[in-house]
Amino acid sequence: MLDSNFRGGGIAIINSIRTTVDNCYISHFTTAGISIQDGHETYIRNSFIGQHINIGGDDREKDFSGIGINITGNDNAVTDVVIFSASIGVMVQGQANMLTGIHCYNKATDLGGTGIYIRAPACFKKTHY
Repeated sequence: MLDSNFRGGGIAIINSIRTTVDNCYISHFTTAGISIQDGHETYIRNSFIGQHINIGGDDREKDFSGIGINITGNDNAVTDVVIFSASIGVMVQGQANMLTGIHCYNKATDLGGTGIYIRAPACFKKTHY
C-alpha cells in the first residue's frame, strides 16, 4: 500500500531497465500513480491504482485529475491492473508498449475521463516539411 497523501505522485521509475512493480495498491496521488520515464522493459502487474479510494458513485468523480499510469518510453508492459479512479487511466507516450487485462472504471464516458489514452511521442513530431 502506497498512500501519496495528495502530495504528488506515487512511484516514479526513471531511466531504469527491467523493473517490476507487482501487487501494489497506490492511492491519493495528485499527478500519477505510477510514472515510467524513459528506461526500458518496466513491468507493472497485479495492482490497484486510484486517486481517491471509492467504489463508484462518488460525487467528486467529475473533479478527479490524476493519471493512473503514465508511460513515456518504449517496450513496457502493464498486465492485470485495475484503475478505479483518475482522470486518465493509462497514458501511453511511446512505442512498443503492451497493455493487457487493464480495467479502468473512472467514468470515461459520462464525466469526461479517459480509460486509455494513446498519445504520439514528442520525438515523432515532424518539424521540417
